[in-house]
Amino acid sequence: MTLAALGETTLCLNIKAVEVELWLKHLERAAGTRCKIRNVMSVLFNHARRYDLYDRNPIQWVRQRAKTPPCSRSAHRQRG
Repeated sequence: MTLAALGETTLCLNIKAVEVELWLKHLERAAGTRCKIRNVMSVLFNHARRYDLYDRNPIQWVRQRAKTPPCSRSAHRQRG
């Protein structure tokens, strides 16, 4: 899809790191998958900054673990 096809669509200017953290936390995906989603979002914002489409990268402040905490992993092994 090209920018022309989007018409007058603009990026949301009110994206907050805490909101993205909460959204990622509630996704029913593995911690590594959520981390990859965060990284892709960060790359997209960096690209937008490079082309002067956005003035900041709010995703750089999003905290996301790539690994599942040890207690969760041991509980998962016992169930499996």
